[in-house]
Amino acid sequence: MKVKVLLMQLPVHQFNFGGIRANIPLAAGYLKAMAAQEGLLDEVDLDILDPDSADLLGDAGVIETIANRGIDVLGITCYCWNVTRSLYIAQELKKRLPRLKVIVGGPEITPDNPYILSKSVVDLGVINEGEKTFLELLRYFVKGTPPLQEIQGLFFREGGRVVITPPRPSISNLAEVPSPYLTRVIGPSRDRSIWIETVRGCRFHCEYCYYYKMFTQTLAFPMERLAQHLEYARENKVSEVYIMDPTFNDRRDLEQVCETIQKHNLDRTLRFHTELRADLVDEKMADLFAACNFKSVEVGLQSVNPEALKNVGRRHNLDRFLKGVHLLKERDIHVAVGIIVGLPGDDLSTVSETVKFLMDNRAYSEVQVFHLSVLPGTVLRANAEKLGLKYQPEPPYYVLETETLSGNELRRAQEYCAERLGIDIDPIELPSMTAYTTRRGWIRQDLQGLPVNPVPLCVPGGETVTKVIVELDAQRQDPSQMRRLAGSLKTRIANCFTAWFKGRDLSSESGLIEAFLFPLVQANPHALFNIILETENPFPVELLGEILAYAAYPGQFLNAYHLFCSDGENLIFSTQVTVVLPWDKEGQWEEEWLDALEETVLVLWSGRISTEKGLKKILRSLQNKQGVLVDFHPDLDREAIRRVLYQIKAAFSEDPEGVLFREAQVQQIWSQEVCERGPSCEIEERVIVYDGNLEASDRRLRRFIGP
Repeated sequence: MKVKVLLMQLPVHQFNFGGIRANIPLAAGYLKAMAAQEGLLDEVDLDILDPDSADLLGDAGVIETIANRGIDVLGITCYCWNVTRSLYIAQELKKRLPRLKVIVGGPEITPDNPYILSKSVVDLGVINEGEKTFLELLRYFVKGTPPLQEIQGLFFREGGRVVITPPRPSISNLAEVPSPYLTRVIGPSRDRSIWIETVRGCRFHCEYCYYYKMFTQTLAFPMERLAQHLEYARENKVSEVYIMDPTFNDRRDLEQVCETIQKHNLDRTLRFHTELRADLVDEKMADLFAACNFKSVEVGLQSVNPEALKNVGRRHNLDRFLKGVHLLKERDIHVAVGIIVGLPGDDLSTVSETVKFLMDNRAYSEVQVFHLSVLPGTVLRANAEKLGLKYQPEPPYYVLETETLSGNELRRAQEYCAERLGIDIDPIELPSMTAYTTRRGWIRQDLQGLPVNPVPLCVPGGETVTKVIVELDAQRQDPSQMRRLAGSLKTRIANCFTAWFKGRDLSSESGLIEAFLFPLVQANPHALFNIILETENPFPVELLGEILAYAAYPGQFLNAYHLFCSDGENLIFSTQVTVVLPWDKEGQWEEEWLDALEETVLVLWSGRISTEKGLKKILRSLQNKQGVLVDFHPDLDREAIRRVLYQIKAAFSEDPEGVLFREAQVQQIWSQEVCERGPSCEIEERVIVYDGNLEASDRRLRRFIGP
């Protein structure tokens, strides 16, 4: 019988279910392609967890899906954003599959990371470049040889202690590593992008970065591989190619690389994104990038403070940096400039100098503000004590204090950057407020011709539920039925799930809300929850605190990630509460109650537009609100709705993101056509409307909870 091995890479956490960021399991793809090349798939049943299950399911759904496969080995690609959840899932799987072996790999796996080494759920860890180490592990699982002690680049447990084997040299000939795309092991992401490497290694030794330490030298993949990837991209209707090289423009054969890109992109249907050193860009190089159709690049400034840069092994020529950024911008290439808050040696004044330098010189299209992470395996972590750095021992390993910046000053520095640059640093996405879905046929026929492109979602074992709307006033609700509903849905909810409670008076409904939410959160502690309370009457503001007490998991990664975006209190970010109030009753609410509400949660003002008459008056009354939720009367035709949408856009030109719609296709039209953004929901939602009667509810609900 073949050994059953499954590889898993979980995505970045985010609240917008429909806007899943690309989560391409490139590392797992390399491993499977390498195993196939070596003939090991004749002895090993090796698979990669499908994108729908990995990207969309909550914790319980991922666990159920994997457990039902009866695997022997689980391989996990670990990043700081997914490692906590990944290890939780592995722990729960071992309860179901006691003989399961867990292997971890990725940048989190270093000899100096106690967060990983101390986790008993991990049986083996692959350190640094993993393809050859993984091949030897597969042979070990099949034949028992070579012994683990003889496999380089590994840690494993023996007699209650951790054994770390000698490091493995980097692969010297990258032509030996097959492409996971060309071998059809993985494909483009939902947004039709692919990620490729043209080199491995980096000659720059930034001490906050681990990447350069993984490779003893910089080596290139064959130029033919790049050409093959570009032809693959064209054949598979890829829209963007992300070249993942750490510094794409630091290579002697850059002109040849760009000529290859141009040759295979004559019609410019492929756009490109990569990371550069701006101070290496000259006129000729900028022209090459424009000719290739690079539409966006990322460049690191980090700081203009020479002392801070010296402390982390970084140096700049600021004049050349400015010249490079402007050359790129002049060619309509979007330049995202990164700065880091918390570098040793920086203080509030030098952070402000960095921001001023960028603003005075208009040296960016976008600024990305990062908080310093003291990552495992880096020189910065090894020198942290000497530099006076205190940091989180668990992901994201944020610096908590430096010799020149206290915790409060770090928070103030983040706030200063956001205020001066006019940006939200890592903003929480607004919830999807659509209540009608194309799948259920609830969208009016006159809208069918409008531009909509949801991607079908097919998760093994059934459909994922993204949203449950609970009609509390439909009939007297029973907490036991709510618990039964939650129990039946807990393995099918999405990793970003919305529970929408609608009732005229929510003052006495805390017990029902808890009965539904508590089992779901217990089964899916690392999921993100949007809780929507829609009502026509005031309720005690204390209800919001009660909900967070039983519907939020403090250990969720997002809560640590947003530590310096809060006001210093131990706030919860992984569960978001939104209150929906009718706009035609605005004058009936006490200002004191509304103020308390808006200080705590997002408040959306909701109503239905039945005619174009009187629209301006409605829109004037809604300006300066936190958000608006709009529905349309069924008698309004397509052209009338379009006209209204453009009037709404004019009224909310400064904050169009704050306008949401109940109807899925109208939300799509608003995002794609009116606001000219990407799709607001790239994946169809699965919405259940629950009226309290399990037996008489619609057929889709019965499919999930049974008779």
